[in-house]
Amino acid sequence: MKGAREYSGLDLDGLYGRLYISTGEHARGKTMQVFVMPENIEYRDNNKPKLNDAVCVYDAVSGQRGWTETYGWTKEGKWQDDFKKIVDEAKTKKAKRLFKAKVASDNSKKESIDKDNSLLSSY
Repeated sequence: MKGAREYSGLDLDGLYGRLYISTGEHARGKTMQVFVMPENIEYRDNNKPKLNDAVCVYDAVSGQRGWTETYGWTKEGKWQDDFKKIVDEAKTKKAKRLFKAKVASDNSKKESIDKDNSLLSSY
């Protein structure tokens, strides 16, 4: 939904120092929560951190969950700067990945055209 959709596709899920980002989706759109974790992080069986003692700092701030929610910061602090850095790095990685895929695709097309032209010129 609003405020979560803009971060979808960036592969942000995970633990970054003491900042834990959890993204997901439901029938109507994307979801996202950001938690500040305690210094001694405990993990569940599925290797995800336990959130019992964490503080949720980014979540749905208005609307009805599953229908019209809008996401935003529930608490402000220096974690917002860290989050921005994480997002900027993820956007850079995504752009590089997309560029490499385009170059590979272009090279593959060129090779195919060259192969066809070689065969046709030998006729």
